[in-house]
Amino acid sequence: MSASASKVVLTVLTGNRPFYFKPTIASLRRHHPDVLKHAHVVLLVNGDDDETVDFAKTLDFVDEQIVNSGPKILPIGQSVSLLHTRARMSGRPYWLHLEDDWKCSQGAGHWLRAAIEILAKNKDVGQVRMRLASERVLKSHMVTHKPIRWQPAATYRRAAGLRFRTAHAHLTFNPALVRTAQAKAWMPCGGEPDAMRKYVKTKLLSAQLYPGVFRHLGEESLRRKLGRAQ
Repeated sequence: MSASASKVVLTVLTGNRPFYFKPTIASLRRHHPDVLKHAHVVLLVNGDDDETVDFAKTLDFVDEQIVNSGPKILPIGQSVSLLHTRARMSGRPYWLHLEDDWKCSQGAGHWLRAAIEILAKNKDVGQVRMRLASERVLKSHMVTHKPIRWQPAATYRRAAGLRFRTAHAHLTFNPALVRTAQAKAWMPCGGEPDAMRKYVKTKLLSAQLYPGVFRHLGEESLRRKLGRAQ
């Protein structure tokens, strides 16, 4: 998967949650060390708690590390917008954003190559979701409130031998692959709801990779502590 990873900038957002951050990193190291080795990795430590900062210093695969040591934790919109700016500066054409509470599995086949292929061959798709398809997610669009109806894509099973489906679905900050440059259409943003509204204006479809790779670890949400930006 190294050739695919070399096209990707991986941004990681963490802060004050080492109990999630450590197993997330451990799962990546166990299952996908080639991704960590060949992707351009940008880490934002949002807050200066000693345990997270000390652990982050041990991560030799990180290419750029940002520590927000100010008195206030950055809101989610500002954090992801900052990471997108760094993603664009990396020169990598594809951007995978990962928050610290998403444990990855081995996955099926060449999942990263599949996601890249979906974006390369389907110009009407703007985001490839990588969350495990078996996990429960919203069935209605967060902006339009219409039911999300996933349909087999025209290139069904062509993408590196993996299945995917497409729909008019809202943008998500869950693990997903996008085109780095194209993300300027919804970045910077005031928060996830703001990015969702901007994404709707692009009229792009979203894709779901099957079976997916990332599983949500828990509900101790940094966003919940801060409040969601509107």
